[in-house]
Amino acid sequence: MAARVKIIDRDLGYKKIYRALKSLNGIEVVVGITAKKADRSTGSGINNATLGLIHEYGLGRVPERSFIRSTVENNLKEYKKLLSGAVKDITVNGIKPGKALGLVGLKVQGDIKDKIQSSIPPANAEATIKAKGSSVTLIDTGQLIGSISYRVEG
Repeated sequence: MAARVKIIDRDLGYKKIYRALKSLNGIEVVVGITAKKADRSTGSGINNATLGLIHEYGLGRVPERSFIRSTVENNLKEYKKLLSGAVKDITVNGIKPGKALGLVGLKVQGDIKDKIQSSIPPANAEATIKAKGSSVTLIDTGQLIGSISYRVEG
C-alpha cells in the first residue's frame, strides 16, 4: 500500500510583497530644480535651472559651488537607508509608493536647501557682496533656493 502525502502551500506574505515590489516598477523620486520651479522673475533672461547648473559646475568667472551633487555624495549612506526603509514600508507595511518615496524626496530637498544656506565656498567677490548687500553665496533673491523641489514620477 502506497503512502499518501498531503502538501499544503501557504502564502506567508510573498504575494503581497511581490505585488508591492511590482508596483515600484518605473517609479522614481526626482529632486532638484524641477520644470515647474525653473522660471525666475528677475528679468535676467536666465531661469533657475540654468542658474543652478552654472553654480553647480561653475562657468567662466563663476566658481563651482556644488549644492546638489555634494549634498547627495555627503549623505549617500543615509539616503540608501531611507530608500531601504521606504521599500520595507511599501512591501511590508502597505504604505503607498508615492507617500514613502515622497518622504525621501522631502528629506533630500531639505538637505539641499540647508547646503545652499550654509554659504558654500569660495566666498563671493567684493563686487558681488556690494551689489547684493550680502556675503552669503548662492542666495540673492531667494528664487534659486525656492526652486528646489521634489516629485515622485511613474
